[in-house]
Amino acid sequence: MTIMASNDPVRELDHAEVSEPLLVSEVDTDADADAVVDAAELRARIATSKAARRWTRIRITVGTLTALIILAIFIRLSRHNRLFDFVTHKLPHFFPEYESQRVQIRYGPFKIPGNGQDNGMKNFQTQNARAPCEDCLIVWMQAGLEYLDGTDASVDKGMWLHHTVLHNEARTALHNCDKSNRRQRFFASGNERTAVDLSSNGTEKRGYWFGQDDAISMTTELMNENETEQTVALTVTYEYIPYISQDFSIITPIWLDIGGCWSEVQIPSTRFSYEYEGPVWNSSINGRVATVVSHLHDGGVKIRVQRDGEDVCVSKAEYGMVSNSGSHKHGTEMSHIKNMSECHDVGRMRVGEEWAVKAQYDTGKHEPMFDGNGNPEPIMGIAMVYVVED
Repeated sequence: MTIMASNDPVRELDHAEVSEPLLVSEVDTDADADAVVDAAELRARIATSKAARRWTRIRITVGTLTALIILAIFIRLSRHNRLFDFVTHKLPHFFPEYESQRVQIRYGPFKIPGNGQDNGMKNFQTQNARAPCEDCLIVWMQAGLEYLDGTDASVDKGMWLHHTVLHNEARTALHNCDKSNRRQRFFASGNERTAVDLSSNGTEKRGYWFGQDDAISMTTELMNENETEQTVALTVTYEYIPYISQDFSIITPIWLDIGGCWSEVQIPSTRFSYEYEGPVWNSSINGRVATVVSHLHDGGVKIRVQRDGEDVCVSKAEYGMVSNSGSHKHGTEMSHIKNMSECHDVGRMRVGEEWAVKAQYDTGKHEPMFDGNGNPEPIMGIAMVYVVED
């Protein structure tokens, strides 16, 4: 029967098997093409996203490392009190053929109270002070004092570089003091700010070797004659050869002091003219005495450095700086030491010789400094002897 035939599932299946493949084939071809395009776009998006994430991670990593480095430097400088230190490069004066360099390093800032507090005096200790170089030969040094705007802080403005001393913490001193293991002092200056010229104006190839493991500490005493607190910076200018040349000789510093282990001594109250002699130092080295620099306080006339009782260097004080303040009698004008003469190439030093320093003062001729109570300030008499060892 035809009715039964039209409802036959086998015939329907046969029909489907004949007609469906053509229809399905058309639909699958378009879908596959779209899928290929979609997959390519998806892969491109994924690759772009991965690259963006990778670049973001790189930027975050670099930024984090930079921040950590800056933080580490900040912590290190804070720990060493060197946030203020910075270097100014200047034109070198000597030995350009050896690639010499001249830099000025600014240390501080230092706040000094007004003259109503501790007579305007304050002592500063600086550890791990910035060095000008490493594995280098320092041929010239000079100290200065300035305000934070760079102008000179001088006696006519009531500011005093009473003294500053640079120590090499890695070396032991040769010193007329019976205490052992003293730090080596290789530079000192008072308010006269005399330059330490180890090269004799560039005519002698010699200098102080500062090694990679050396470290500088500083003792600085400043004085403020003004009524209000003042903030200043200490400067030290160094000229150096940035390596050790075989053409140069190395200097050894020796510290001779009228106070021996103590640099300051009291002025005698019974007379105006007097001479102090420090303890004798028995030489432990052989060599040639290249340079002698010295330091006196106001009232001082000259420093005598002696070898076995005979003068080998006489360093004289030159007066000229003028101030008008309460640090001397009656608040009148007073002339201060502006320079101490140096000695160069004064002969040889031999083991066993007796070396001594004597400081002559004449407070009747040159008025000394006074404290707030009208009492004379302690005095100094120091000679730094620089020797080229054999």
